[in-house]
Amino acid sequence: MLVYGDPKFEGSLQPLRARLQRLAEHALDYPHDLDRLRALLILCGQLEQGAQDLAAQPQHADEAIPWTGQLQLATTCAAEAFYSAAYRQPMGLPAPRVESGVALGALLRTLEDLRSAPDLRLTVKVPEGFGIYALYPEQYMVAAAHWAADHRPQRGQGVVVVGIRSIGTTLAAVVSAALRAHGWQVQSFTVRPAGHPYDRRVDISPGQIGLAAFGLIVDEGPGISGSSMAATAGALVKAGLERRNIAFLPGHRHGPGGAGADEVQTWWRTTPCYVAETKHLSFAGRPLQEALASMLPRPVVHMEDFSGGQWRQAVYPDASRWPALCTAFERIKYRYTLQDGKRVLVKFLGLAGISSELASGAEAAATLLRQRAAQGLGAPVIGVGVGFVATEWVEGVPMEPGALPPERIDALGAYIAHVAGPPMPHDERRHAAERLTEMLYANTCEAFGKEAAQRAQCYADAIISPAHTYGDGHMQPYEWIDCGGHRLVKVDSVGHDCDHTLIGRQPVAWDVAGAVVEWGLDGKAGARLLKAFSAAGGAVDPGTLDFYRAAYLAFRLGQCSLAAQVHDPGERARLMYAAAHYRHLLAKCLDSMLAA
Repeated sequence: MLVYGDPKFEGSLQPLRARLQRLAEHALDYPHDLDRLRALLILCGQLEQGAQDLAAQPQHADEAIPWTGQLQLATTCAAEAFYSAAYRQPMGLPAPRVESGVALGALLRTLEDLRSAPDLRLTVKVPEGFGIYALYPEQYMVAAAHWAADHRPQRGQGVVVVGIRSIGTTLAAVVSAALRAHGWQVQSFTVRPAGHPYDRRVDISPGQIGLAAFGLIVDEGPGISGSSMAATAGALVKAGLERRNIAFLPGHRHGPGGAGADEVQTWWRTTPCYVAETKHLSFAGRPLQEALASMLPRPVVHMEDFSGGQWRQAVYPDASRWPALCTAFERIKYRYTLQDGKRVLVKFLGLAGISSELASGAEAAATLLRQRAAQGLGAPVIGVGVGFVATEWVEGVPMEPGALPPERIDALGAYIAHVAGPPMPHDERRHAAERLTEMLYANTCEAFGKEAAQRAQCYADAIISPAHTYGDGHMQPYEWIDCGGHRLVKVDSVGHDCDHTLIGRQPVAWDVAGAVVEWGLDGKAGARLLKAFSAAGGAVDPGTLDFYRAAYLAFRLGQCSLAAQVHDPGERARLMYAAAHYRHLLAKCLDSMLAA
């Protein structure tokens, strides 16, 4: 079933270059500010990725290829500046080849040279590791240092670093900077593997390797198959490298999920892997969790890891009350208890740029949360740092599915209208509907067969998309906290339009459909919700809502079915029950269409 997707945004090169230049100018005033330099590095890598992918398209190659080298150079300069600041942390790294200020000056000259480039239209990906899974460039600097220590006698033979796009532009640059600091001669380039996700293909020419004797492949994976890194390794061997001289620098130690072919699995069993976890890093001289505590207003007396659904242990009396959670899609989060007894939730919302404004996911989320807190629609923001956002912990009891009193239905409808985002451009609305239509067909076909899937596609004929975007994306009852005194507060309300699913930005009808489904608001209750939504300024056509309701059900069916492939029997049972529930509701939708 279709569930996963790649978050991305569109942007024109010159406005993006100008914004990046302003960020580099500000960084030059703070040449040792690691947070600024990390953001600059990641954004340079994102722009390079957009240009490299454009250059790989035959119809755009002539206009894009002349400028990819300059954009790669920009990422290289940003990586040198970042390394120069990061090596000062107690991570056992050698001194940099160039100082941060010098590298930033080179970056600014490179960006100025790009002023004469055509205003290329770029599709910029949001690297999942930086945007969703709390991966840091520093991890790859440490991993590269470990590899360099193991290969000190061969240092004169040269190494080629191959980054796998999207994230590979940034990772290849930062690994190369680290290896140069260790005295290695380094070449680097990036590739975009093609083909089936479980059987990728990569082409590398001998000229790209040059005289290098060793090859390092860097990526945020492996995923379920591991085929991208394995295919790149195979391509390096075909281009002339010895197999025994290739190593992987992946994002974790767990290896691929086993979906790849035997050859892929052999590569992963036999290839050395160098991984550095966040516990090996230092942020202003402190481990990550201590660094997060330092941005809070008072001393911390207790910290709890709430990632992967662990928050349920703290808010429910026993596991029988736990809601089903697709834990693979949960953000990393911690709850801190302060000296005065107050509690704070600190959640990872992203280091990477998520829009053409180049704000990071955390910065964009914090801005939204502050606006909503000022309107009484969420918890106040306490701090932002290293991709995390800290907000006050909302004390109360999570809501559960069941009949809602009229005033709470009204509050739900008004909330959806009040938090709705700006209007979506026509082309974006069209692409968003196409994603959902494809997913609706595929997931319905998997659940009920081709005839039902073709019938489900007819829902798309009735779409009259509302112009505004949804403002939340998660309408499950457990994300509404009953604080007593008739006060409800919505939590987990941002970042869902840039997660690892295919949903992305959608019209506000997505939130309306989610509320109808998750709260079971049929008949009079559903009509009341729509009335409250309309009274607060929202608008959705009934035929359009039918489509989004069917699409929501098909997506949640797929997501819960996929997530049910977990080892914990309790979680598996909850998810299988939830998947059966969504399947039943989707079948009713399809039956009602047939009856009509």
